[in-house]
Order: sequence, then C-alpha cells, then structure tokens
Amino acid sequence: MVNNLRGKRCIFSFLTVLAIFCGFAGIVKGAESVAWSQHTNEYFSISYPSNWMVVDTPVENMPSIEKMVVFSDMNARASINVIVEDISAYNFSLEDYLELSEENLELVSDIMTPINTYKNGNAIKLNVKGVDAYQISYGLNLCNQGVSLEGKNMQILFIKNKKAYVVTYQALNDQFDTFSAYADKAIESFRFTD
Repeated sequence: MVNNLRGKRCIFSFLTVLAIFCGFAGIVKGAESVAWSQHTNEYFSISYPSNWMVVDTPVENMPSIEKMVVFSDMNARASINVIVEDISAYNFSLEDYLELSEENLELVSDIMTPINTYKNGNAIKLNVKGVDAYQISYGLNLCNQGVSLEGKNMQILFIKNKKAYVVTYQALNDQFDTFSAYADKAIESFRFTD
C-alpha cells in the first residue's frame, strides 16, 4: 500500500517540479508593496498578494490529491502553492509523511532535476496555530531553453483530519529573501476550513 502511494507521490513530485519550472520562466523584477486578498475553499483559507494569479489546478490521475492551488506573482518571481492530499487509507503520522516526502525529494532529484541542497534529517518541527508541522527547505537547479535557473523552496507539512497539507514557497535565489515576507504572511494567515 505504501509503495502504491510512493508511485503516486512520484507523479505528484513531478507535478510540483513542473509547477516550479513554469513559475521560474518569467522576468525577474524587484518586489513591490501590494494589498492582500483571501482565498477560501472547502479545505483551507489563505491570504495572498492581490496582484498575484490564483490557479485552482485540477489534478487528474491522482485520486489522493484533493486540491492544488497555486498563487503566483504576475512576473513569475515567486509562488506559493497549497496541496491537500487524502491520506486516510494509509494512517500516516506527520513523521511518516515527512519521511515519505524526503524519499520523494531524493527520487525526484535522481530522476528529473538536481535538488542540490536538501539533506534528510534537516526538517524543523514547528507548531503553526496549534497544529504540529515540519518545515523543509531545499534548492533547485533548473534549465529552461538553455538558461539555468537556481531556486529555493520552503515547504510546511501538516496533517489534520487524515489529510496532508503541503504549503510550498518557491522563488529564484536572488528573489527568495525579497519575497520571504510574502510567504511568512501567507503561512501566518493559513487556516483549516474542514
């Protein structure tokens, strides 16, 4: 059963890397002050900069993924995405899900793209709004039409009501610190609605 989920997570990992790759293909400019909007669905609520695109991404052929929403800067400098996965069939603890996520980062690194800075065991345990979570961070080297792009990612992993929630902030290396205040504010605003 876990191996079946690992295969599905490999596809999920590919989708995540694809979203990162597409997000990094734009023009990089400096950050600007913006107003904030609220996105609410049946699983979560989160604030995001009003001038960012919101894409509620359909995820086909992956029945465990119930929701994927991408919030992206209009100039593709940074993005935040939230994925909700039904894990009720697997009875995973947060630590089990972290271990599976780490395995998938290694798998994606070996198969598709160099994830060059993640090391297993570097996860930081957090408590966000009374819910235990883990934070993992890693870098990526991506190549688009002969142009090499280096980015950073930070993920927060939660489990609540037999669903895994993965909030990912990603940006190009030279924009990561600039947009980290946006990510912090979005993560601070995150609420479960189910």
